[in-house]
Amino acid sequence: MKYVRSFAALALACCGTSALAMDWRVATATEGALGYIDADSVRRDGDRIVFTVAVVFFPPARTTGRTHARYEGDCAEMTARPTQLTAFRPDGSSADVPIAEAVRRPEPGTNLHIVLTAACTRRFEGATIPDVDAHAAAAARGPGRKN
Repeated sequence: MKYVRSFAALALACCGTSALAMDWRVATATEGALGYIDADSVRRDGDRIVFTVAVVFFPPARTTGRTHARYEGDCAEMTARPTQLTAFRPDGSSADVPIAEAVRRPEPGTNLHIVLTAACTRRFEGATIPDVDAHAAAAARGPGRKN
């Protein structure tokens, strides 16, 4: 029980960081989306970890332009599961998305595995991204294009 309470306290300490993240870093890039991890959100207690990610889709889907997800995981087992997921629509509105996903071990090379590895090792690539939406939009336009 003591372990459960300490992990719950650890998760609560992380809860307020996703919307006002101060240290977004590019974590993954696929055709049509960029994934970011908030380095400031990473909280570790032994092998247990919690962290926040954002995925920006381009062009934005009709229903979702960006998602923020909070994950909890186990660095020794290399497993993770989302505990909170919020979808931000292109019109500026947002909605929490129900989560039914169980703990899973992501395949090496997948986006979740890359983000989990970065969180567990605290090895983040590149500089801080102050605005993930603007960064993703610039990346979608390509180098040297203004619109």
